[in-house]
Amino acid sequence: MKKVVSNDSLIETSFRTTELIEEFFDVLDYETSSSLIRMEMNVIEFPIFSKNPKIKKNQILKYYFSKDKKSFLEIVPPVNEAIPNEFDERVFISLLKIMKQKGSHKTFYCSITDIADNLNVSDSTKKGMYSKIKGSILKLSKTSYSFFNLFYLGPLNKKIDDLITTPLITSRILTLKDADNQEKDMFKDKRTKELYKINIADDIYNNITDKGYLVFDSDVLLNIKDPVVRSLYT
Repeated sequence: MKKVVSNDSLIETSFRTTELIEEFFDVLDYETSSSLIRMEMNVIEFPIFSKNPKIKKNQILKYYFSKDKKSFLEIVPPVNEAIPNEFDERVFISLLKIMKQKGSHKTFYCSITDIADNLNVSDSTKKGMYSKIKGSILKLSKTSYSFFNLFYLGPLNKKIDDLITTPLITSRILTLKDADNQEKDMFKDKRTKELYKINIADDIYNNITDKGYLVFDSDVLLNIKDPVVRSLYT
């Protein structure tokens, strides 16, 4: 302890020995768990999925993020459909889980059973959801998202000042009849009547693979039943 007298005031100055310990934090260490997924930053930050249960079909939503209207997100649903909702968000999370299981490739194949199995629902309710899941895949493929002066680009570590219009995914529903020789091998199980060829949209996938994502436990996300609470959590 050192005491210094200055202008009739007594100032006490203490000295201590410190030690710096450096540790490397690698998020990949945590991705060994099958339930951990990468969520794209724009999907986390913006209202990609409607929390309004009363949203109507054929309604285009436009969200402004500046008073001069120079930053906005416009969501255009498919014809005679509403914009993606809470259930579609759960299907999208399921697809991200499957993408990881398939090696995190931009394009992958899965069955409707695969999607249902990854939704974390009881076996008694899965089959009743198949048609709803199919409709959700089509909706996610056909809904257009336009980001103006808003889209976060991970590799650049900033929002970019131009217009990006993209879906979340594109998809193709394959039957044995339509499959090529390599795809036919996926139909060896005779119970498989259809396969989904899922392609994560370029700008979304680029963020998922390069600095534009956060890691979340998909089981935690899917077990949060209230969509508003899930949004707050992310």
